[in-house]
Amino acid sequence: MISKVCNAEKLRINNKLYTLIHSQLRLSLNELLNKDDLFYQLTLIKKDQKDFTTSEIRTSVEKHKLLSTIYQSAVSIIEQLGISDQNILYYAELAEQYTIYGLKNLKQENLMRLYLLCYVHQRFLKINDHLIASLIHKVNGYAEDAELYQKEEIYQAQLLDQNNRTLAANILSLHTNKKIADNEIRERAFDIVPKKEYQKFIQKIKTPHFTPDYYRWEYYSKHSHAIKQNIRLVFKALNFQTKFSNLNNAILFLKAHFQNNRSLSDYEFNDIPIDFIPSSLKPYIIVKTRSADSNKKIKTINIDRYEFMLYFYIKKI
Repeated sequence: MISKVCNAEKLRINNKLYTLIHSQLRLSLNELLNKDDLFYQLTLIKKDQKDFTTSEIRTSVEKHKLLSTIYQSAVSIIEQLGISDQNILYYAELAEQYTIYGLKNLKQENLMRLYLLCYVHQRFLKINDHLIASLIHKVNGYAEDAELYQKEEIYQAQLLDQNNRTLAANILSLHTNKKIADNEIRERAFDIVPKKEYQKFIQKIKTPHFTPDYYRWEYYSKHSHAIKQNIRLVFKALNFQTKFSNLNNAILFLKAHFQNNRSLSDYEFNDIPIDFIPSSLKPYIIVKTRSADSNKKIKTINIDRYEFMLYFYIKKI
């Protein structure tokens, strides 16, 4: 009885696959079993990501791209076949147990295609998980490094502020020193702090930077190239979904920005979604520059900081 049921199920799936698998999908599945630069693509897909190095992440992104179209078809076909999650896993494991030669030489081609569809379905989801883990790992790594950076910078800022206050006290004491004539005070002040550094010295005394966020975002700006290299590929590959519309709008904007390769100057300030950014952090993302036309100050976005800010909140999804 079990044998008859199994054979009937195989026959049902085999017949249905004839109508469900279009010619382009057949070619794509066959391509997984073909030689390419002396390597089988299917063999490459089977290898898991070893670590979070840039080279390993790039390899996972390439696998993700290779399987993306097939996966979309697999989801639709599997749903129409009406097979359970357990059966998907079963057929995927069969594909993994077969050698590539064995898969290519199965008498029932549609059975081979079923195994491959289920295998692609499972592998794509696993590669997707690897990429999500990579994004989280990289964002956390930069956030932790930024935390260490800001602590060191605040410590150095406090030392500098202490030294600047001593210099300021020395300059102020010139006014009460009866041995120094009034017309000599400025010259003596410039002996303590050189004239060319005086305005910067005043600014440091007036507004010392002891805010952790200031140095965190300074760190992100300094490392923006590495952040782009290590995270942007993953962001472009993954399809993010969230219940927060503000974050969704920002994700769609940045993906479109990368796809169209537009300059930031092509956008109006109000065209860039910033509602997902907390008010306390907006001053680190929004900068004021002078307009080339009117020489008036206008608001613009620091796109490097905006990009990392978005990655940071995506990580929380």
